[in-house]
Amino acid sequence: MSPAPCTDASTPRYDCGIGAVALILLVGMGLAGIYLLNESGGFAPGVFESTFYLRYDAPSVANLFFANFGYENGNQLHFIGNFQAYVLLSMLLLMVYLAIGPLLHVPGRFSRCLLFWSLAAMMTVGAFLVTGFSLWVHAGDVTYGVGFSGINRELMGFFIFTLLVGAEYLIGRRRWFRRHPLLFTWCALIAGMAVFLAWVDYSIRMDVADIGGVNAAHLGGSVLGFILPSVVFLVLAMRLRRKGNGGENPDGAGAEGGPSGK
Repeated sequence: MSPAPCTDASTPRYDCGIGAVALILLVGMGLAGIYLLNESGGFAPGVFESTFYLRYDAPSVANLFFANFGYENGNQLHFIGNFQAYVLLSMLLLMVYLAIGPLLHVPGRFSRCLLFWSLAAMMTVGAFLVTGFSLWVHAGDVTYGVGFSGINRELMGFFIFTLLVGAEYLIGRRRWFRRHPLLFTWCALIAGMAVFLAWVDYSIRMDVADIGGVNAAHLGGSVLGFILPSVVFLVLAMRLRRKGNGGENPDGAGAEGGPSGK
């Protein structure tokens, strides 16, 4: 099953794969740029802390977003650890969606758009929700939160979500499961919930082992790594189904009955 070529040259379609690569590079350059600018003394005294630290006793809307992209001033290991994790997770996601997916005949345009819009949702809406949840847990505390680890947890959850959905798609193409769609749907739902709960439990245990407690940003990111891609998946699937009902067959996905091939 290969992507269907665009037949109308006057209306070229936006390639979500290019968008995903560009977004990953943009975020990576932003993280590195903030670090290098601060380490070289590019920020005026106090500006870095007031911009990239989320103070729980005096938060601002801007801090809710930018706190995800900073690090503890003077703690280079904090930045290096988060940046390395981001590069590794981004490469894994790109490999799965842009290399392994086509080899397994997963509908190309659908999967690339799932990657792009899920990344966009996690980097924007997810960034606010991660720090917002952390603020709610620590409201009024005379301390602060900073760092990219919450979004990295989103990416980790998204990677596990991707493996789960990919397995569901490949199994769903088999003839036996097409004869028992309701049973397969319930099995897939139960399996998905079990994997989700296992991932959240593992995330909590990692925090307890590392810092002796639960990091609210880590926990929020782990949950959002499943929720946001699920919402994106459902929206894309509904749009694909409407297009299929309208006579279109984008990406050849209609031949398998939609993105899940059931």
